[in-house]
Formats: sequence, structure tokens, C-alpha cells
Amino acid sequence: MSGKILLKILKNLAFLLIGIALLYLAFQGQDIDQLIDDLKGANYTYVGFSVIFGFAAYWSRAARWLILLEPMGYKPRLSSSIYSIIVGYFANLAIPRIGEITRCTVMNQAEDIPVDKLFGTVILERIIDLIMLLSFTLITILLKVD
Repeated sequence: MSGKILLKILKNLAFLLIGIALLYLAFQGQDIDQLIDDLKGANYTYVGFSVIFGFAAYWSRAARWLILLEPMGYKPRLSSSIYSIIVGYFANLAIPRIGEITRCTVMNQAEDIPVDKLFGTVILERIIDLIMLLSFTLITILLKVD
């Protein structure tokens, strides 16, 4: 077995153990029977809609990122972009705002696009988001003023 494969297996095993430990800590002291009863009584229609709309949000953000990368001559796969964004959101749970850097490094590893170019598109996304937010705020104020 080569060293790269062994390292990959050890990394995956380490993350699996960390995940199990975090789940243990999250559910420590919880009444498991009550949790199971609550899950049985949940309305899974809303859960299904939440999953669908959540994935649509990931997909649309990933597609927007691909549109920003295309003029630079890069054509990454949509799946790599979605995966990078999901990993970035997950990283934000541990350390706020680290997700943007994480998403760029994950995409760099998956598609071999330079991190500085990826990070530039992330900054551009934030500027576009700010302009849109300010525009909608101004429109709202203008429509609500008598």
C-alpha cells in the first residue's frame, strides 16, 4: 500500500472519529426515547422542502461561482463547486468566516485553480451581494416613504 493511500485512509478515519466524538458530545445527556418520539411526530414534508430549497441554494451559488471563473479560462465541474461551498459552510460552523478560505482551498485541490484567483472571485461575489443588498434596501425605502 502506497504512502498516499495510507495517508488518505488515516485522514478519513481521523475525521470519522472526530465526527463520532462530536455526535457523542451533542447528544450527551439527551433523552434518546424522547428524541425518537419527536422524530416520529415530525412533519417530513417540511423537512423535504427544506432539503430541496437548501440544495437549490447550494446549486445556485455554485453555478454563480462557475460563471465568475469562466472568463478567466477555468471550467471546473459543477459538482466540485457545490462540494467546495458545502465544505465552506461546514467550516463556518467551527470558525466563522473561515469558510470562504476553505472553499477556495477545496476547489484548488479538486480542480487545480490558483487560490488567489478563486479568492478574488469570492471577494467579487461579496461586492455584488453588497450592491444588491443596498439596492433592495434603497428600493424598499423609496417604496415605503409617503
